Amino acid sequence: MAPLGKEFPETYCTVFSLRKKKQWLGELCLTSNKDFIKAMSIRNEVPEEEDWADRSRYEVGYWRVTPLSIYPMTPFILKPIKNYAAESDCYMDDGPVYRATSTCHTALYEMRKGVFIYSLFHISDDVKRKQKVKISDIRTLWLQVGNKVRKQSSR
Repeated sequence: MAPLGKEFPETYCTVFSLRKKKQWLGELCLTSNKDFIKAMSIRNEVPEEEDWADRSRYEVGYWRVTPLSIYPMTPFILKPIKNYAAESDCYMDDGPVYRATSTCHTALYEMRKGVFIYSLFHISDDVKRKQKVKISDIRTLWLQVGNKVRKQSSR
């Protein structure tokens, strides 16, 4: 993992990409920087515009917020760790206007108070109708991460 930079100290990320096309597929980050989590549009409290009633009833851990919608993050894997994830709209290009042209998968796990593992993957390009990353591959990655975390915490 490499440091993300001055903007987000205490944040280290690994980027996943297609080598031949140098195309970004996703990233996995370790951070203790709450500003980074906020910048990645993840909220711990339900946004005021939405009425989610009883949070525990839906097993919502966090919310992923995009310019178009709010997505509840629900359990993704339960063992060896319990993390939360959501599939949301996303815009993979730069531009002055947000266009929801893709679907992304966001996952978050709090290792201990204030220390998070975060991932964001580009699942599909909805305009070209092309799959980029499979959910099963993301799940496999998180299971590997979970096994490492569990081994480290049992020491």
